[in-house]
Amino acid sequence: VTAFAYEPASGTLTEIQTVPTLPDGFTGSSSCAEVRVHPGGRFLYGSNRGHDSIAVYRIDPAKGTLRFVEHERAGIKTPRNFNIDPTGKFCLVANQGADSVVVFKIDQKTGALEPTGHKISIGRPVCIRFLRAGPPVDMEAERAALREDFLKLRFGLFLHFNMATYVNREWANGYEDPALFKPDRLNCEQWAEVARAAGMKYGVLTVKHTGGWCLWDSDNTAHDITRFTRYKNGKGDIVREFVDAFRARGLKVGFYYCFPGDFSRSGLPEGKPDLHGLPPEAASDYVGFIKKQLTELLTNYGPVDLLWIDQYSNKYTRSDWQEIRSHIKSLQRRCLVIGNNAHSLKESDVYSCEYPWDSKGMPPEGNRTPAEVCDKISRTWFWNTADRPEHVRDAGQIVKMLKLCNERNANYLLNVPPDRDGLISGAHLKRMQEIAALLNATKTGKDMK
Repeated sequence: VTAFAYEPASGTLTEIQTVPTLPDGFTGSSSCAEVRVHPGGRFLYGSNRGHDSIAVYRIDPAKGTLRFVEHERAGIKTPRNFNIDPTGKFCLVANQGADSVVVFKIDQKTGALEPTGHKISIGRPVCIRFLRAGPPVDMEAERAALREDFLKLRFGLFLHFNMATYVNREWANGYEDPALFKPDRLNCEQWAEVARAAGMKYGVLTVKHTGGWCLWDSDNTAHDITRFTRYKNGKGDIVREFVDAFRARGLKVGFYYCFPGDFSRSGLPEGKPDLHGLPPEAASDYVGFIKKQLTELLTNYGPVDLLWIDQYSNKYTRSDWQEIRSHIKSLQRRCLVIGNNAHSLKESDVYSCEYPWDSKGMPPEGNRTPAEVCDKISRTWFWNTADRPEHVRDAGQIVKMLKLCNERNANYLLNVPPDRDGLISGAHLKRMQEIAALLNATKTGKDMK
């Protein structure tokens, strides 16, 4: 840190003193990130990323020189930013590397930072600002409005596309050869155009399913798109292609994300342990791993309209689930969180039905609780060679299901799986074209325009 004397008349700066922000003997890699002066003008603070500390100095009011007070490191990890509240009593440190903000009390005599034990969980914080308080947000009213807007969408496209597409199984296990993933003609714009033509208003893509394979470059696992070297040499980002294509047509976007769980039906190779959709190094911290990956999805792709979470009740306590939901809302407050087969608004922002999974696969007649019904156009969620044209459901049946769901205060999320080339094709494409034509010729279709 360098202190300068400022000459107002000429606007010139004259160096007074330069002091290190790191302790003697420290040999690791570190860089400064933020510097702030206490509102009282008596103390200066600077953050060190690498040494993971806040350096504290006393300012000589007569000379402008700095005298070292301390390095505070308690609970600090990659302090990208920090700020001092307007009263000068507290310092909040943004731990970009620990997904948290920690609070310190400032000693008014020495300027030293005293840990308070208070910590706020928030994804990758990089900036802290104090704002004048406005009218409080009525969270329940806002959530009710979001649900009402969601129900106006009525019809959505579910896209099960991931490693399972290439192995003729509904559940991948994580041991698949990445070279199998080879969508030579992948075209998210075609997916979006199929959805738009059928009057659908949103799409949901399986960005991570049971095997843990991620359709984006994740910093938290090697099971990601960088391993799919036969697709854009491992430099693709299907999540980005998806959101760009759908938003370009005015469609809302959602991400299906499968929590790590017990996937004993995923065709594990003999003698291999169930990875539970996790990299081995994260096996002891499911919740932390999930929060880190959701942070990536909710900070790198703009506003996400909904997160569709599967297996949220498999291996997780209610407090785990609420911690993760709170984390999501801290990143994107207006993102709806849907828990698969959640039949309580305490567990999910929308009542969730998987048709015809069980007796609750369809909302009851007269239902007024905001809901969504997910269903599939044929026998399997993922594209499968055993799924024949005769297995694809009739267009009239699909339209009747859409109408029934809408009458029961529910959206209809229809799964239409892309094939191994990365396209909606064959009997699936033909049926979607028939659905579009039928809707355009009916009152239901006119209402959806």
